[in-house]
Amino acid sequence: YVEALDGAGQPVAELTTADFTVTEDGVPGRIVSAVAGGAPMRIALLVGNGHQMNEVNATNPMRSGLNAFLDTLPPQHEVTIFSIARNIRQMVDFTTDRDELKEGAGLIFPEVGAGVDLLDGIKETWERRFEDVESFPVFVLVLADGIEGSSNFSDDAYADLLYMLVENGVTVHTAMLMTRGGSQISNIGENLSAFTGGLYENINTATGFPDVLTSIATRMGEHFDEVANRYRIVFEPAPSGGQISLQLNRPGITVRLFADRRMQ
Repeated sequence: YVEALDGAGQPVAELTTADFTVTEDGVPGRIVSAVAGGAPMRIALLVGNGHQMNEVNATNPMRSGLNAFLDTLPPQHEVTIFSIARNIRQMVDFTTDRDELKEGAGLIFPEVGAGVDLLDGIKETWERRFEDVESFPVFVLVLADGIEGSSNFSDDAYADLLYMLVENGVTVHTAMLMTRGGSQISNIGENLSAFTGGLYENINTATGFPDVLTSIATRMGEHFDEVANRYRIVFEPAPSGGQISLQLNRPGITVRLFADRRMQ
C-alpha cells in the first residue's frame, strides 16, 4: 500500500502502473495493478455471550452497544455478527443493512453455564467468511472476562493463528468488560489487539458498552478515511519477504509504503 502526496500534502490521484517501479531485494517486479481507494471494511462482530455476561446482567447493555456501533459506523462497511458461547453461531451474514444487523443483535441471548470459544470463533469465521476474499478484514470482539473454551489450541496453534491474522492484514479490536480483574479471555483479547494493531478498551460496568463501542466505531471510520487514498500495488512475482523498494516516476511527490491498511 502506497501513500502518494504532493508538495501541499494532498493525495495525488490518477496514478497508474506506469508511474511506479517496484523491486524486491533489488529484483524488479512487474506491476499488475495500482488502484487507489480499495474496498470498504468487512467487519466480523464476535459476541462472547457466555455465562459471565449473564452473571453481570450485561445482555441488554451489550445489545445497546452493538446498536450504537452500527449507528456510528459509516454505512458503506459490511458487517456480520456471530455469537461464540458454547456454539459458534452466525446471526447475520455480511450486509450493510443496519436494520437486519440490529435484528440479529437482538437475538443474542446469554448461554447459561457456557464458556466462550474465542479462538475457535476467530479461526472459523476467518476460514469460512473471509478467506480468499479481497477485503479490508476487521474483527470486533465484544467480551466479558472469563475462561477460554476453544479446543485443541496449543501454544503453536495460537502462534499460527496470530501470524495468519498478521499476514492477511487482519485487525482485531476488543471491547472487554472486566468483572474479575483479568482472565484468560481478557489476556487473549489484549494480545490479539496489540499484535494486529487494533484497539483494546476495558470497561468496568456493562453500561459502558454503548460508549466504548461508539468510540471504536468512530475511530475505525476515521482510520478508513485516512487510508482510503492509498494505492494498493500488486506485483509479480508475489512478495516473498524480502526488502521491498518503490520508486515513483514523477517528480515532486512524496511516497510512504505500508504493508497493510492497519492502524499504525
